[in-house]
This record gives sequence, structure tokens and C-alpha cells, in this order.
Amino acid sequence: MKITFLVNNYLTIWNLLYGPSISMKTHAFKQKLWITYKKEYKAIEHNKDEILMDIKNFIPDDNTLYELLEDTKVFTQLEKESEKHRIELMKIWDKSKKQIIKELNDILRVPLLDYQVVVLHPAMDVCLTSASHTTIGWGKRSDLENKLYTMLNIIFTFFKTQISYQDQEDYSIAEAILELAILNECYTRIDKSNYLAGSKKLESLKRELYPYFLMYLGIDLEKTTPYMMRDNIAFDIEKYTNEKQLRNLDIFAFIDFIVRNKKHILNGKKEFV
Repeated sequence: MKITFLVNNYLTIWNLLYGPSISMKTHAFKQKLWITYKKEYKAIEHNKDEILMDIKNFIPDDNTLYELLEDTKVFTQLEKESEKHRIELMKIWDKSKKQIIKELNDILRVPLLDYQVVVLHPAMDVCLTSASHTTIGWGKRSDLENKLYTMLNIIFTFFKTQISYQDQEDYSIAEAILELAILNECYTRIDKSNYLAGSKKLESLKRELYPYFLMYLGIDLEKTTPYMMRDNIAFDIEKYTNEKQLRNLDIFAFIDFIVRNKKHILNGKKEFV
């Protein structure tokens, strides 16, 4: 597994134009450009996905606004500070990658690919994804507050792009399991219990899935008490049956198992398919 951090002028400019304004000054700047270059503005509306799908070879059909902004002080400052942020993220990865890769291999049991993070200015506070499973745009204000969580959140985002369920409940199940695996269990193994981290909207669902996730990790029900204490999540062991076949699955097969059996699992029944 390799993560490359890079800065791309096209994506920085695209997000400057189409992302939330990072200041009143940039907001006024964008409004002025819209009035003067409305046709050119609209011409690059869908460039984000094209950039992320082929970051090294992307060439816009209309380069007017890209060339115009590259000569501005606004862009020059963004480029300089984005490069500084890229170096910080790269340092975090270099320091933690050996342990992260070791734990992810054990937890996920799927091939870990090579990924690209196109670093954006942290004030942009965005995560940009596309149909690509290996390239994202990333820049968050909180990136340097909890460095391990930031790196795992980036990896979690790559895996989340692989979720293909159209049903919202199925999608939420997949997202919750990936949170349990990457943001919670992997973090916990490296630092300290982090099972309350993640999306608040998924917290209740993760609690329901937690006993099955422990079974997936290979932990027999009679040995789960230390994990419940570690993670501050309690459940009645007597209500569950050891599903030992789960420990032989990879993370995506486990997600599929839960989705197929969601009516039984989420209603506390024990018949599985």
C-alpha cells in the first residue's frame, strides 16, 4: 500500500470556483468572475470528476479561467499553503504507515492498493471524490488536530468510494462497518479505544453491528467482555450465537453477509442466509 500526496493546480482552482468560499474576499472574487466569465465558468463545471479520474493527464477543453487564476495573488497563496499542507500530511503518513498497513491487512483482509491524495488548502475543508477508487481531493481544517485519525479518515474515504449499494439502508450498513474497521478498530489497536468516533448518524447502527464485527475479528462471544469494556459498548452475550464462519470472510464479504441478513440481525433474530 502506497499513498502519494500531490498538489494539482486544476483541482485547486476548480474547488476555489465551485467549493464553499473560504473568505469574504474570495467570495467577492468568485462573484466578479461569474459576472465577467459566465460561459467559461459553466464550461468547467464538471471538470472535478475528470481531474480525479486522470490526475496526471487532465487537460481542460476550456483553459481560460485556469490560466486567468494562476496569475492571481489568491491562487499563489493557496498554492503555497497547499504545498505546505501536503508536506505535513506526507509526514504523518511516513510516520504511521508501517503500523497502519499491518493492522489494516489483519482487519480488512483485502488487497491494499496504491492511492493518490490531491491536497487542497485546509481552509477549503473538503473531501472530493469521483468514480475513481484510488484518487481523492482532501484538505480539512482539523487535519493536524488528530493526525492518526486524519490518516485513517483518508483511507476510510478510499474504501467508502467502493460502496456500490443503491439502497440507503444497505449503504449505511456498509459505511458503518467500514467505520468500525478503519476509524474505530484500527485506530484502537494503534493508540487507544476510539469506538465512539465517526458519524453520529451511524452510532446506533454500529452498536447493533458491533457483536457481529467482533465475531468477524475472530473473537468468540465468551471472550468479548474485555472488548466491551475497552470500547464502552455493552451487549447481552446470551442473545447471540457464535457465527464462526464470519472470521473467514474479508471486509467486503462480511458487509455482504450483513446486508443479506439485515432483517434478522437488526431485529435480533438468528436465522441467516
